[in-house]
Amino acid sequence: MNKEHAQLDELWLNVLQAYEDIEKAVKASELLDEYKKMLLLHMKLEDDYLFPRISLHLGFEDDAPLIARARDDHKILLKLLALTEEAFLEQNIEKTLVAGNNFKQASIKHHERESEIQYPVSDKFISEEEWQEILKSIY
Repeated sequence: MNKEHAQLDELWLNVLQAYEDIEKAVKASELLDEYKKMLLLHMKLEDDYLFPRISLHLGFEDDAPLIARARDDHKILLKLLALTEEAFLEQNIEKTLVAGNNFKQASIKHHERESEIQYPVSDKFISEEEWQEILKSIY
């Protein structure tokens, strides 16, 4: 999961760099589409597989509080991404960069929380082999 976050971070940086030059707008649009696709798949993996397994492991029938926070993060990230897309479609470079950088900061904080809490917990009961099978079923 950390590897996916690193790929998402790098791709987002490329999106923001492409936004800075209006002449690269087509490339930015393509990168944004690729980023959004990867992000939605990553969130699906967490929402459908990781988060329920962690909550169950911790003895919660519904989301454990740390999982509820992660799901809230996902909602916020999707809203910030939508604001970035909206600004881009308006061809407002300044607004696009502000929204994009806000998204970047929220994404970094979300990844830090997952790396410190969810991933270490899940590593105790989800084997690398099981992760590989889950990833194969999604990708």
